[in-house]
This record gives sequence, structure tokens and C-alpha cells, in this order.
Amino acid sequence: MSRPAPHMQSLSLEFFPDWETGTLALRSNFLECDPGVLRTVALRGAHPPPLPEPCTALSMLRTLDLTIYPTEGHETFTAQELSAILAHSPIIETFGIQATSYLEDTGSEVIFTEVCPQLKRLAIDFYNASRLDSARGLACRFIGLKELAFSLSPDVSAPLHDLSNWAGPLQAYVPDHSDSILDFGTQKGTDLRVKVHTPLEDWEFLSSDRLVSLVIHEHIFAGQSPPPAPNLTDICIVLATRATIGENTHLCGVLQDSALVFDYPALRKLQFAHIPPVCSYTLEVTRSTTPTHLGTYDSNYRWTIALTDMIYFIRHRLLLQPPGRRLDALVLTGMRYIVDVDLAQSLLTLNTLVAHIEFEQSLPPHVLQNLSTPHLGV
Repeated sequence: MSRPAPHMQSLSLEFFPDWETGTLALRSNFLECDPGVLRTVALRGAHPPPLPEPCTALSMLRTLDLTIYPTEGHETFTAQELSAILAHSPIIETFGIQATSYLEDTGSEVIFTEVCPQLKRLAIDFYNASRLDSARGLACRFIGLKELAFSLSPDVSAPLHDLSNWAGPLQAYVPDHSDSILDFGTQKGTDLRVKVHTPLEDWEFLSSDRLVSLVIHEHIFAGQSPPPAPNLTDICIVLATRATIGENTHLCGVLQDSALVFDYPALRKLQFAHIPPVCSYTLEVTRSTTPTHLGTYDSNYRWTIALTDMIYFIRHRLLLQPPGRRLDALVLTGMRYIVDVDLAQSLLTLNTLVAHIEFEQSLPPHVLQNLSTPHLGV
């Protein structure tokens, strides 16, 4: 690294203490060089990262990903320690940190964005919601962010439906087998966008007065009606594929389960969507690494829908205010065939229930990403 490859833009460095001495040691000139083209670096290992001085190889980074593994006697890190790491990369724009927790050293006045004034995106993973206050304390030392992402597991002592620090409006993405994403939109008085990644273990945040938009997989309901959401205006229900139906034959879809009701008095837009299956394949990166599994959505894959099902759902399953009010839009995404016997009559009936019908080829990329990406990101 004292003479790095002139075209190397990404580096992943993992470090552990010597198993005999318990100390961390790097060659003093390991990261000492002329500023190169490194733009993305991942540092993973024991605490604290043994970055030597000077550390010019990291001086031109745009993205830094830091993972601190807990070791005996080193379960947390402080603002001063983190500031010393960030000082090596003063022009980073994106920073992600994964750790057990953060020790709020109240005597410190460190503001990290003074060290890295171009930083706009921050991702924090503290493993569980019991560290939520700690994560908030860390985030408060980053001023002027545009995007902030938290990855937390739920904890009964820290309910995730009551995050008043982030004003909303709240949008929720609830996939079938992955962490849900709570998107708190634009915070009042700032341009900050906050996302919280968490498993769905209760319905609490789905009844929030701030919830205005919901994208949810039909298997989440599992025979249970969602709680009322008084200000929800948009809902997209993702219908199961043949593969997921095969794995969950005991589950009844929302269009078949007539016991499900949706108490959304302010609803304006109802959407049903099919997500095409992923065409996966394996790429052998090198002989020394495990195969990397990649995938892409099959854009030619479409499903069918019956407009009579839509009519029944709107008439009997939606609780609108005032009763009988027309929806602004019914959106059908990823559908290939309309299978109504009397299509003309179905369209006439739907015209009394919705202002207009839209057909879309696919959900927008950011929605697909929120439904399919299990890892933390901003």
C-alpha cells in the first residue's frame, strides 16, 4: 500500500489483534502514500482501528464503511475516537458504521460534519432498538445531512412506532421476508430524509397518524386485518408469486380472504402489484472467494388480474370516509391479462368506484429496492 495500484478505487481491509499478544500492529507506512484514486473503503475489525499517521491513502475517499467488532474491554467507541478516523477522509460524502453501541461522551463537543463538511449520507447499524437513543446521540453530531438510515431490531422498551424526533410524513415498506423500512420523509425545517430498517414484529407503526403511504406484501396480513390508519392515502399491496405461494400454502391472499378489512378512511390510491421473479445466476469472482450470487428482474414476466376482484375489494373490504366515496386511482402493476368474462361491464362498474385506472409495467426502482434489499443502505 505504500505504492498503491494507480487505478484501484475500492479497498476492503479487515484487521484483528495478534492472538498471542492481543495487540494490533500495522506497518507504519501501510497507508502512507501520495493521495491515490481510492474512492470506497471498508474497514472491519477490532477496536480501535489501527490507522497509522500519516494515512494519505484514505484522503480522497468518497465512501467509508466502518465495522467495529466487539472485543473484550472494547464494547463501545467514543466521539473522539470516531473523529480521529474520519479526519483521515475529510471529503467523504457517505459514511456507514456498524457497531455494538456508541458511548456518548457528553464532555466532547465534536461535530463530525466539521471534520467532514461534504458528508451528506449516514447509515448506522447498532444491532437492536435498545441502542436507539445511543444511535440518535451519534446522529446528532452530524449536522446538515440529506439522508440518514438506521438498522435496528425491535425491543419492547423502545417501540418503533413513536419516533417523534423525525416528523414524517411516514412511508412504510413491508416485504415478505426482509426488514421493513420506515421512511420519515422530509423532516420539518430541514431537507433530511430518515429511514429505519427493522423487522415487523407488531402492527404499531402501521397505525401511526403520520403514515401516509404503505407498500406491503399480502403474506404479511396472514388472516389478520391491519389496524386503522387514519391518514393513509396510498397503499400498494404486492401479490404473491407462484414461488412464494408454494412456500406458504397455508396463507390466503388478500383477494381471497373476505374476512380482511382495511380501515383507511382517507385512502385515495389503491394499487396491486406483481413483482417479476428474479432470474438469478452465479458469478465465480476468483478461485479464492466464494461464488457471488447475482440477480436481475425478468421484465417479461406478467400476471393476470380480474377487475371483478377489484370491484369486490373496493366495495366490501375498504372502509372509506365518507362511505361510498370514489378513489382517485386504481393502479395495476405487472399485470399481463385481464380475465373478466364481461370486461365492458367491469369497466363501467369500476368507473363508479374510482376516478381512473392506471396500468404500469413495473414498480419504480426505489420501491423494488426497498422491497428486496435486506441490508442497510441509504
